[in-house]
Amino acid sequence: PGAVLGGLVAVAVPEPLLRAALVLLACAAVAKVLGGWTFTPPPGALVPGGALSGFVTATSGGGGLVAGPLWLASGLTGRSYAGTGAVGGIVVHLCRLGGYGAGGVLQRDALLMGLVGAVCIAGGNLIGERVRRRLSRRAISRLEVGVVVTCLALALVGLG
Repeated sequence: PGAVLGGLVAVAVPEPLLRAALVLLACAAVAKVLGGWTFTPPPGALVPGGALSGFVTATSGGGGLVAGPLWLASGLTGRSYAGTGAVGGIVVHLCRLGGYGAGGVLQRDALLMGLVGAVCIAGGNLIGERVRRRLSRRAISRLEVGVVVTCLALALVGLG
């Protein structure tokens, strides 16, 4: 529900506002990774936090900052954590596409690309989980920082 609502909001607000939200969330991700910021919600926050994660993802793409800690707080680890991330990513992606469609901004070509994106989200999570098992903790840490910093840089230059 949060992703559908976020999709409806995303089509109704000015693009500069969405871009600013994306940059702010990317900065929060960098602060989390580089500054050691932690967010540990109580397990009872799963439903409202999930709705918030969907809303944030649909409006500015930063829902993972909320979703990951929620899944960890619920006790998920390893493969169950990665699988939940993949399924959650697909569901949020499809729901936000529904919100964009209801808002009148989703054309046929964009819908097809979005559906391909949903499949790629699952595939990327599966590949990432397999690669992660083969990497050292130090390499994983560097990769996590590199990806977040790269995403922030892309957001700042207008490509994110």
